[in-house]
Amino acid sequence: MNQIDAHVVQPLVMGQQVNIHPVMVIVTFLVMGKLFGFIGVLLAVPAAAVIITLIDEFTVRSLILSGQGELIPDCVRFQGDCGDPKTIT
Repeated sequence: MNQIDAHVVQPLVMGQQVNIHPVMVIVTFLVMGKLFGFIGVLLAVPAAAVIITLIDEFTVRSLILSGQGELIPDCVRFQGDCGDPKTIT
């Protein structure tokens, strides 16, 4: 039961809280743990969230500035609730 919780439930919950895919959470734990030991495991998900947010912000901004992208509401980008779907085009 502990194995199921540690390998399935916790990555799902953590991934939903910081908008990271559960497989990415597991890979991040493994890589950061191997590189930095216990401290790496503690900082793995926050570091991944920061990196993914930075990549997302810079790629969206560069697309908008180049004219190739369109402005999307944050609630759509981050899979949140946008309220009334009729108001979003």
